[in-house]
Amino acid sequence: MSKDIYAKYASRAERQLDEYLAINTAAGLEEWRSSLLVRERDGRLWRSVPNRKWHADQLGETPASQEVVLFHRRAGYSSRLTG
Repeated sequence: MSKDIYAKYASRAERQLDEYLAINTAAGLEEWRSSLLVRERDGRLWRSVPNRKWHADQLGETPASQEVVLFHRRAGYSSRLTG
């Protein structure tokens, strides 16, 4: 995959994630990150997307080949959950 195409996918994925997080913030939620994931690339839980189409697999590792699990809580809410 050319660097230009990869950069296009990466910037779109980053923009979508930023927009999603902004909408949640506007709705009164904040992202909660577990200290158990502190060694992950950005402190979030990521995984490879299962059952991708064969032609998508030909592109290799792209932002579209990964999905993130996000945890949110009410803004300002402190729970007993730590981690």
